[in-house]
Amino acid sequence: MKSLSLSLIIICVLLLPAFLTSCSGDECCDDGLYVKQTDTIYIVRQTLKPSADYVYYIQIAAFANKSSAEDFLYSARQKIKMLVTMKTSVNGLFLITVGEYYDYDDAEKALTYVKSEGFYDAFIKTDIKSK
Repeated sequence: MKSLSLSLIIICVLLLPAFLTSCSGDECCDDGLYVKQTDTIYIVRQTLKPSADYVYYIQIAAFANKSSAEDFLYSARQKIKMLVTMKTSVNGLFLITVGEYYDYDDAEKALTYVKSEGFYDAFIKTDIKSK
């Protein structure tokens, strides 16, 4: 039994480096797919330019039950000294939102404040402004 275990370990030790280095170097080819290895990670954040066509707001909660949403709305208004409203989504959820911003940077500043007040899961939503 020990010799079988030792044999499996030796086989794994010998084959693992061959498997891991089968795609070494700067480029790797597998069925026409080339991957360039780099030391830099790029994080792309898409932001919409300020426009009269978009409105940004901070969503702090969503409820299926209107009564629960109204209770949360009341307590959020007590805690956050900003415009806190309830909207109904297209799928029937009751969304609790903060503010209405026409500039993304203003929405980010508001998001920082809202999170500092304990609404850690808050996030910015973008909507097309109704005309």
